[in-house]
Amino acid sequence: MIFKKFLALCLILSFIAFAGCSAYSIKKGQSEGDEAVVKNKLNRYQFYFGDMNKNTLEYNKNIIERSIRSDGSIPDEKRQSMVTEITEKLIWEKNRYFHFTINHSDAWGFGKDDFIFSIVDAKNKQIKAIAIPISYHISGSGGSFDVHRWIIKTDIPLIQANVESPLKCRIKLFKNYVLTYDMTPKD
Repeated sequence: MIFKKFLALCLILSFIAFAGCSAYSIKKGQSEGDEAVVKNKLNRYQFYFGDMNKNTLEYNKNIIERSIRSDGSIPDEKRQSMVTEITEKLIWEKNRYFHFTINHSDAWGFGKDDFIFSIVDAKNKQIKAIAIPISYHISGSGGSFDVHRWIIKTDIPLIQANVESPLKCRIKLFKNYVLTYDMTPKD
């Protein structure tokens, strides 16, 4: 019993420490479109959007690399080139990495147009970015769920010296449902 309380306290403290380390103030804005489409495809779901630190990026990079290396349907030489490409694309640079994650209960494979990301500054200037998808399944004694995560890397660090804030991040799902997040650098 004491161990469970200690573990719970450690988890709470680590969450507080992680949440306090964000370089941005992020607020969920208005959603647009038909949420019924999302509910129909994903059933129960949760959305998360935030910035990434170096450890979080390395963790996700490791998931991608292991996934590629263990995929027997990809020829060996192709697997190595895919790992090299990901490793070269995802080199840590502060204030350039974000993630959008969906945890959901119904299996769903996202197509090319099922996720579209854009970010603009306060002057409506488009910020160039790439989004790299990750998908995996988690199961345990409490049930199971699917995770779809997109690692988003901007062309420039999103700091006050480079962009006019607030920034507006728009995530379009399934062609007709849009989530908006307002983001302000804390630097």
